[in-house]
Amino acid sequence: MYKSLALQECLEFASKNVPAFKFYQDDVRSFSLPHKFDVVICMEVLEHFNSLSQAKSLDCLDLHLKGGGLLVLTFPSKFYFFIEPLWRSVRKLRHPLTVYDDDEYHHSIPARRLLDILKRRGYTVEQFGFYAFRLIDYVVARKK
Repeated sequence: MYKSLALQECLEFASKNVPAFKFYQDDVRSFSLPHKFDVVICMEVLEHFNSLSQAKSLDCLDLHLKGGGLLVLTFPSKFYFFIEPLWRSVRKLRHPLTVYDDDEYHHSIPARRLLDILKRRGYTVEQFGFYAFRLIDYVVARKK
């Protein structure tokens, strides 16, 4: 499981500023909490895994979602992957000494494939769209 001081600082910040909520950090492919939720949100995570780990992640998210609950997923669009090489070049020119932890770790998630997977798992897709200049796709799906 990947843990870092930055993640711990984020958890502490969130807990301090939103005390009504409980925040967790764990491996999305295998975490286990003692309860289920009405809404599960997974933003900008799945693209960092290969297809097998993406499936494990969806399994784990599904285990933590109540029947009738909403699953919200976001992931880079096709357009993002089209411009990513240019973005990396600009980033290196502007910040040559900075090392980014996301280089070489993005896997494309074809939206149609993800929508089909969710439907096969018994979800009803309620919304599908994009934001951030078409760089990020999102899906909102209801579990049966």
